Amino acid sequence: MGRAVFYHIRVILVLCCCCFVNMVLAQVRVSGIVMDADSHKPLAGASIRTPEGKLLASSDSLGAFSFFLSGSPGQVIVSAMGYTQEYVSVKDKSKIEILLRHEGLTIEEVKVNTKQKYKNRNPATEIIDLIIRHKKVQ
Repeated sequence: MGRAVFYHIRVILVLCCCCFVNMVLAQVRVSGIVMDADSHKPLAGASIRTPEGKLLASSDSLGAFSFFLSGSPGQVIVSAMGYTQEYVSVKDKSKIEILLRHEGLTIEEVKVNTKQKYKNRNPATEIIDLIIRHKKVQ
């Protein structure tokens, strides 16, 4: 009876190993580079996401990225600040080059003004000013 138990345990372990190897082999490594479409300079900080929004990778300072896919989502979304997002097909590709175009949006100039009563601003003077303003006259 002891040999039968060990035999069944070995069979189960072999089946588990086969399933694990199959899962590992089902993963595909996708790598590439994200660049500016006009200058062909690498873009750092670009995000590569699934259509559902799951972050797969971000490009490094050289624009390079890599990630593993289990299964095939078909497309990934690549975006970077100041650039239009691109939908890129990753089916049957392990190395991809992505060119992002500048977004045509700009914002107007913002001016920041500060009011200073005193040249050497001390936090204590601000508190004293508040106390004087809110002091009740008797």
